[in-house]
Amino acid sequence: MLVIVDLTSPAAMWRGLGDGYRLDASFVLWEGKEVLQVPASAIFRKGERWALYAIDATALVPMRSRPATGAGLAVEILSGIDAGTPVIAHPDDTIRDGVRVEARK
Repeated sequence: MLVIVDLTSPAAMWRGLGDGYRLDASFVLWEGKEVLQVPASAIFRKGERWALYAIDATALVPMRSRPATGAGLAVEILSGIDAGTPVIAHPDDTIRDGVRVEARK
């Protein structure tokens, strides 16, 4: 993404920046109130549906989730899990339904 920045403060404040300096910026593309979100890395396709792995007391439970709006790092979940349910943020191919898991401390 190309971003063009126009410095509107007095030149005395920015004259010493030089050429090629770095700027970190963030953009709000969408926002909502009371939105249930999970890391975008937690959801994956399982057949025709989206899914994620929720963690109950002893094992992984596959949940069918219905993602909606996403802003890159997080995805809004419309249904499938309740707020506060822990999920596997980066499931890999060793994760299977019913596998015992332990949270890192």
